[in-house]
Amino acid sequence: MCPSHIQIIASLGFLVIRLLTPDPAFCQTVQPSSSSPSAAASPSSGATLNCGGAPVTMTFGGTPWQVRGCSDRHSVVIMAPHGSAAAPFYFLFYWKGGLYTLTGEGTGNKQVSGRAYEELRNFSRADIDALVAKAKVP
Repeated sequence: MCPSHIQIIASLGFLVIRLLTPDPAFCQTVQPSSSSPSAAASPSSGATLNCGGAPVTMTFGGTPWQVRGCSDRHSVVIMAPHGSAAAPFYFLFYWKGGLYTLTGEGTGNKQVSGRAYEELRNFSRADIDALVAKAKVP
């Protein structure tokens, strides 16, 4: 199930991204492994995530993306950089209740964002945890 409302504050001034109705074509929940930490660290319902750390550039689907960690120390936002064919578009691995949900939204080139989605949607819990560890948290 994709979240119906998420507010993310990213750098570049105080850019606020509000995900009100996620695109169902870019939404998937990743089940935890048996060694997952408890849901105690998940944000409360309606929490605001600060994802304003410095971006780390990584490649997904053959295209560079900017990855930023979020203040809950679990979630990450993956944004198409300015000038990318995918822009404007972002993905979010959102942590809630011990599960990661991948969602995405934007109006950039759907083929470019689709290739990145195909790679990201196949991430295991370990892959996501490694991505979180590389991302810079505000």
